[in-house]
Amino acid sequence: MSAQPLQFLAAFRTILNEAPARLVQIREEDASRSLEPGKWSAKQELGHLVDSAVNNHIRLIRMQVETHPDLPGYAQNDWVRLNSYQERSWEQIVALWRMLNTHLVTAAEQVTAEGWQRTGVFISTWGTAPNADSSGVITLQFLIEDYVEHMRHHLDHIARWLSA
Repeated sequence: MSAQPLQFLAAFRTILNEAPARLVQIREEDASRSLEPGKWSAKQELGHLVDSAVNNHIRLIRMQVETHPDLPGYAQNDWVRLNSYQERSWEQIVALWRMLNTHLVTAAEQVTAEGWQRTGVFISTWGTAPNADSSGVITLQFLIEDYVEHMRHHLDHIARWLSA
């Protein structure tokens, strides 16, 4: 395995070890409100990361066992609404986020050096994956690196609830 996937997996593990302690500092009532009109609450935003973990785990496994699979996108706003994150407890969402991401990083750690270059085609009625080539082709390495960056982006945004 090249150093880059190893670095992203190490960063992924670090996030999973450090973020929950910060997340649980957010009070239930604060996690329930949006910081901006029309935007997700912290509950909904972390719920979105739960949904992302579910979808990306499936993609990660399929890219290892299938040859060049089609990788469908998902309607993130519908997933957040239908999973009722706003009505759940903050503690439950944090625990679910940590468990699903532990499940995902464990599977990612099983990828062989050659496996990181396996490809899939990101297909979606919502557009192609950010930074995918124009045909939607992505490598497994891109998938995990993009996932970790996506998670960092949302966790940084959620950190704003601590200072609100």
